[in-house]
Amino acid sequence: MNGILTTAIGILLTTFLNTMCNALLKPLTDLVISTGYLDIETYSIMSTYCEDLTKSAEEGKLHDVIGRDKELESLMDIISRKGKGNPCVIGEAGVGKTALIEGLAYRISKGLVPELFKNKKIIKVNMVELIAGRSYSGGGPVGRMRSLFDKAKEDKNMILFIDEFHQIVNCGAAELFKMYLDRGEVSVIAATTTREYSFISKDPALERRFTNVLLSEPTRSETLQILKNLKPDMEKDKKIKISDEALSAAVELSGRYIKRRTYPDKAIDVTLSTLEMVIRKNEEGKNESKIEEITEREIREYLTLETGIPLREISPEEAKILKGINSRIKQDVVGQDEAVDETCEVILRSRVGLVSDGHPRGSFLFLGPHGVGKTYLAEAIGEEIGSIIRVDMAKYSEKKSKKSLVKSDISSYKSELVRKIIEKPYSVVLFDGIEKAHKSVINLLIEILDRGYILDSGGGKVDFSNSIIIITSSIGSEIVASAEENIPFDDLKKQVMDEAENILGNELIRRIDSDIVFQKVGIEHFNKLADILTANLEHELSSQGINLEIENDVKDYISKVDEDNKLGVRRLKKEIEKKIKMPIADLIVKGKLKRGSIIRCYICEEKIDFEIL
Repeated sequence: MNGILTTAIGILLTTFLNTMCNALLKPLTDLVISTGYLDIETYSIMSTYCEDLTKSAEEGKLHDVIGRDKELESLMDIISRKGKGNPCVIGEAGVGKTALIEGLAYRISKGLVPELFKNKKIIKVNMVELIAGRSYSGGGPVGRMRSLFDKAKEDKNMILFIDEFHQIVNCGAAELFKMYLDRGEVSVIAATTTREYSFISKDPALERRFTNVLLSEPTRSETLQILKNLKPDMEKDKKIKISDEALSAAVELSGRYIKRRTYPDKAIDVTLSTLEMVIRKNEEGKNESKIEEITEREIREYLTLETGIPLREISPEEAKILKGINSRIKQDVVGQDEAVDETCEVILRSRVGLVSDGHPRGSFLFLGPHGVGKTYLAEAIGEEIGSIIRVDMAKYSEKKSKKSLVKSDISSYKSELVRKIIEKPYSVVLFDGIEKAHKSVINLLIEILDRGYILDSGGGKVDFSNSIIIITSSIGSEIVASAEENIPFDDLKKQVMDEAENILGNELIRRIDSDIVFQKVGIEHFNKLADILTANLEHELSSQGINLEIENDVKDYISKVDEDNKLGVRRLKKEIEKKIKMPIADLIVKGKLKRGSIIRCYICEEKIDFEIL
């Protein structure tokens, strides 16, 4: 009995070991037989850092490429040459360089290529991982590449596709490439971005061994067709469908509101990200009713969350808020109704989408004396739309300022303008005190107003087409301050604008949507400002449980501190800060003023005094 049991156990163990060996070794054996990888080092490199795109296409994992027939023909023509038969595909990130090569692999797998290419196989090399990966036999990156090239040299049907090709210069492998390419022993398709091609062009001998294929950004119609091609894969194993309306919206809206990236990449990302957003909200129960098909509405919702640009439908609550913008701002900015009306009109027009593409949503030149509310109005508009980016033009008064702005090689420029506008494209951008800037910087503003963007140091677009540009200046201050009371305002405005044109130049002035000259603030306006500012202070203290009572004679006293109208609102704010806020703060710190206290503010012997009741 024991013998039979021992025999049975032996048979089972043998069967198990044979099964495990087959499971572990058969894939490796098949690979060795089918590809001829006869050494473990080459096998490790090929399996770790390479992908057979032709095989992936045969397995249905890749798609044909849309609208790139001309580029595919160029690729095959270059590869067919006896000398210099190595194409280098150059294009911006996201335009479809990899998709082009995958399209070639797809056509090879389907036999849709000339006879010369029907047995070819395209091997994609992950250059970044190959360089950074663990060394085999102490060879390092160059050793790994040598093993890879030796394999490609043996197999004449193998075409190596190397993305991020500029990395070969960075890791010092350029000479190895030249050696194999000179002999015509391997066939290579390289790919890199327009920006990073500069690394290759620094080595003319390496550059000469390739023929460039420039890949431009696909059109919107081509991008839409690409999305329709990818739609089945996007929807695979998902319970949500993507409507054709959503695909069209992804193309149109990503083109308009995501300027730093290219088609088709940005449209694909918007579609996939919207799909993930809807799936997540469905699972979390955040949708009122589960969405089964994505439409333009969901695409707009995602882009609103992603960019901060308001693209979703206007709700009744938001409509009510929008209608009240004008009156809210006029409560704080007094005596400048024309300026408030014009800027509020731009906000409303911008929110409903009635803006021209390729230019800022609105541009204003605010002119007038100090303290009349130019900066204050700009800040109020920024608060309404949720973001303001302020650039102090006094920092850019030297000749080198243009270089620091255009090339963005000064960190302050990146942090003050470029980085912020990339993070929040829907912003008020306030260029404060333009008369202090160098002429070359004014030319930069002309570029923003004219094209809607500038280029950063790397050649990337910094988009201003979703921003509201406000330029302030004290040009014309003396004209406004010394003007007689009975002079028609149109005549006064013409004098100020003539001076502004002489100083800033006609090229800037004629590109601005609205030129607004702020009027001199009269005593009646100062009275109203004093009421507003003291009321704000009373509200601040009431939130801390302290009741502040300010007598009318205090407001009259404050409103007369700047009778010559030299500093305006700034002077009033400073007076309230110094004469009222600071003494009250001191009483709170000393424990004399507590929650529930009542304090009266009045005039005594021509100065402000206090009484705790």
